[in-house]
Parts: sequence; C-alpha cells; structure tokens
Amino acid sequence: MQEETIREQIGQRLLEARNALGLSQEKAAALLDVHRNVLHEWEAGKKLATIKDLRKAAEIYDRDIAFFTSKKEEDAFTVLLRTVRQDKAVYERAINFEKFCSNFKRLCQVLEYQNNVPVVPDYTIDQSRPLTEWMAHYAEQARDLLGLGRGPITNLREVLETKLHLKIYFETLPDAVSGIFTYSQSIGGSIMINTQNRTPGHQHFSLAHEFAHFLFHRSLCALVSSKNNSSAKEETEADLFAEHFLMPTQAIRDSFYDRAKGDISEEDVLYLADLYRVSFKAMTYRLKTLKLINQATADMLFEDTKVSMLREISGFQEPPINNEKFPKVYVHLLVKAYRQKRITASALSDYLDVDLWSARQEAKKFESLVEHASG
Repeated sequence: MQEETIREQIGQRLLEARNALGLSQEKAAALLDVHRNVLHEWEAGKKLATIKDLRKAAEIYDRDIAFFTSKKEEDAFTVLLRTVRQDKAVYERAINFEKFCSNFKRLCQVLEYQNNVPVVPDYTIDQSRPLTEWMAHYAEQARDLLGLGRGPITNLREVLETKLHLKIYFETLPDAVSGIFTYSQSIGGSIMINTQNRTPGHQHFSLAHEFAHFLFHRSLCALVSSKNNSSAKEETEADLFAEHFLMPTQAIRDSFYDRAKGDISEEDVLYLADLYRVSFKAMTYRLKTLKLINQATADMLFEDTKVSMLREISGFQEPPINNEKFPKVYVHLLVKAYRQKRITASALSDYLDVDLWSARQEAKKFESLVEHASG
C-alpha cells in the first residue's frame, strides 16, 4: 500500500472514531496531547501518525489499534450491488440508494457537518435460550435504549433518526422487496423502505425489521429484505424482533382484554392493528402466537377479511406514517447548503431526485424560507 493511501486511510479512521464519540477536534487534540493542527493534518491524510500516537488514539477512542491500520473495509454498496446484480430492477434501485447516501456524504463535506455515528452495543444471540426469547429480551432493551416505554410506537422514524442517527429513505422498490439496509463506519446505518403497494402498517413493520438488521447484522454491511430470502436466518431474526418490538406481549394482552369483551371481531383486530401501527395480518398473527385467538379464528380472519371493505364499513382510517422520501437531516443540510449558496438550484435536481423544473420550484420554496427568516 502506498504511503499516501496509508495516510488517507488512517486519517479517515481517526476522523470516524472521533466523530463517533461526538468530540470536537480541539477536545480530541487535548486528550491526545497534540496540537489541534497536528490532529487536523492526521485526519486530512497530510501527515502520518506514529504507532505511539495511534496506540493513544485507540485507548481514548475505545478502539483496537487494528481499526486504524487494517485494510479498509469493503464498501457497503459494493456488497449490496454484488448481492443484487442478477436482479436488474433491484440493482437499479440500489444504485439510486447509493446516490442518495453519496449525496449525504457530499453535503456533510460541503458544510463541514459532523455526522456523529453513535456507538451501539452489539446484540449477540446464542443457543442458551430460544430465539423468540432472545428477541423479546432485545426488543425490551431497544425500547429502553430509545425511551419508548411499552405502549404503541407512533413516531418510530423520528426516534431512530434523532437518537441513533439512522438515515431513513422511503422509495418505490420492486414489489418483492420490503426494504434495504446498509451500514458503513462513515455514515452509520442507512435504510430504504418500499412504499409501492404497501400500507402504512406494512411500512412501519418493515422499518422495525430493518432496524433489527442495524442492531444484529451491521457486520454484514448490506442486506435486502425480500420474499425471495424470507426464510434466511437474518430475516427470521429481524421479523421476530419487529414483532416483539412493535407489539410487546403484555401491552398486547392488556389492549386485547380492554377491547374484546367477548368473542373478538374483525373490527377489534383492525382497531388493535391501527393502535400498534401494524397490518391487520401482522396483528392477527401476533394474537395467535400469544394464544389470544385460536388457529380456527386466525384462519377465518386471514381468509375472510377484506381489510379495505372492513375499513369502509367500520369507518376506521389507517393512521398515516411519516414516509417522506428523505431523512430530516438530509433535507436540513440541503436547505442550509442552498441558503449559503454552496449548491446551485440546478444541483437540487440531483439531490432531490427530481427533474429540473421541480428542482426550481423547490428552490423557490427555499428562497421564501430565507426571506421569511430574514424578515
């Protein structure tokens, strides 16, 4: 490996480790006992830190020294594109996903924005207890980590973006695909959820499913959740986690007995599904696994219920989900870059994935925001 490449790699790793702890360059330099300019040159790849300096950095940043010196990890999108290369439709959407993530990195660089990737505990699974018990346990831990309590979750996207800095995109994907997950040390976790032919309840469950990939499968770098691989170990784990995370056992039992005074009706199941922001099918399956309904009742609900017709008769409107195309931080940085004239109006078409005319309309909105702020 050439010296320049080594300097750049180590510099990037030093920057990522500092950002992960949310340290300013000045604070980190003080802890490393070097001048801030020295740390700046290391991170920029202009000068090479000594082994002694790297050992100290490893101690302060709570990393193994190999994190700084080992060969660069395989890019998440290299893994993703290799995984889906045989499926043209998925491959094209994966390319678009890569573009969005690259655009985010570019905005961070243009604005010198520190994308702090939080340190999340590793969630390990072994054979000491059944998988269902592990997932129930970790679902509770995840709720505690996010401060979500034990009731229905109504703002999962906002919580994941704010507290774990996940970058969550909603986009049309091939029908067989429910979501895509990638992880890199520079961006953290990125998720794309399919909006095509998916109800808000389906999308909400898919988001919890991809969140499980972030917790359990980050080391794989990239995963595609689809009907074609639904029986894979990672997908089974993610489904079980999402089930327990969105529909905790005791909460579902309490809601069930509060709602169903006698025999449960289709309307009762629909009410519970909307309360917990999941699909009718997911709630029916959960009630069956908790033995709150028997197999015969579940079969009847699965086979006989036409949810759209039931909604029309009952008047229940499915609660919406925040499925804006881009993460909030992406839009925030984009507006900021435009306000500061760091990007042109025409460049918005690429960042927003729209045609030039639509980008100009968005530019006018940004300009009105600037005028309103100054007025």
